[in-house]
Order: sequence, then structure tokens, then C-alpha cells
Amino acid sequence: MMKKIHLLILLFSLSSLTFWSQKDEFSNKTYNIGFGIGANEIGIGRIYQFGIQKTSKTNTKFRYGFMWQFASINNIFVTDVKDQMEHTTSLDYRLAYDLVKYKSISLFLQTAPFVNYTRGLIGTGGEYSTGNNGFYRKIVGGGLAGLGVRIDNPKKSFAIEINPLTIHYGYAYSGRDPVNHDYYLGYFQINISFKQRNK
Repeated sequence: MMKKIHLLILLFSLSSLTFWSQKDEFSNKTYNIGFGIGANEIGIGRIYQFGIQKTSKTNTKFRYGFMWQFASINNIFVTDVKDQMEHTTSLDYRLAYDLVKYKSISLFLQTAPFVNYTRGLIGTGGEYSTGNNGFYRKIVGGGLAGLGVRIDNPKKSFAIEINPLTIHYGYAYSGRDPVNHDYYLGYFQINISFKQRNK
């Protein structure tokens, strides 16, 4: 009887070790969320980002995936100009590559083509009055580039990215925009990448 109990305990211990070792194994897919502060010609505001990214199986320094980004910009801290606000929604296909890596820390470069839908409002006020008041909207195509630091411990279920500066630049191909047809946005952002566990 005791031998059977010992055998059951041994089997349970082995199965537990196997279970916990499998929990520490992750796939090459991550689910990303981010928050940042950005600025453009309108003013400053909040940046939110969501996306799915994969790490290349042949080169673990290379990552790729789609990212959704939402920005809300206003000129609340800018004086002597018209009241302005702007909301943007962007979709990009992000490519990232680790330029330098030491243990769990890497310096990476990221770039992407993007398409963007921007809508905004130019109100009243300001030192100089013009007739360019009212709502506007535009569809923008362009690209982005930036540098960042990634902290990724292989045993942890998440990685952290700190992006000190990423710049979007594009041109409005359609829509009504009383300001200009160029689009740019620079921002600081922190991202968290949650790793998907192997099934």
C-alpha cells in the first residue's frame, strides 16, 4: 500500500514539475498595450496603443505586427491662439529590430507604414481672428520611426518597452482641413507586451 502511495506522490510531483515548466514556456506572440504623451502643431495630449506582435522564429531580434493607436490632442496649454482639438486613429504594420542586446535589455529601432483618420475642431478665440473655424477631417498616409529600450526576461510573462521618441509623419490625401495637409505627431510612450503561453 505504501509503495502505491509513494508511486502516486512521485507521479504527482513529476506531473507538477512538467506543468510548471510548461507554464514558463511562451509562444512568439504578444498582446501589447501602451500609454504615452504626444505633441503636434495643435498642442499636447494622450496616446493609447493596442496591438498584436510576433517575434521571428528564425531571428529573435526581429518583431512584427499590427498596432492600433488613438490620440487626443488639444491646445489647453497654448495661449493667444484659437481653441483647437484633434482626435486621431491610426493603424500601422510595425517592424522592430534589436540593434544592441545585453542579457534581457535591448536597444531597438522601429518603423512602420500607417494610415490615419483625423478629425478635429478649430474654435473661436485667439489674438488674431480668421474665418477658418469649424470641424475638419482628413485621411492620412505616412510612416513612423523611433528608438526604444526593451526589457524582456525570458522567464517573465511580459516585456516592457520605453520609447523616448517616436515620430509619425504623413500627408492628407482627402478630407477638409482648414489648417494644412501635413500630419506629424511625436510622442513618448511606455508599452507592456503580454506573452501568450504555449498550448
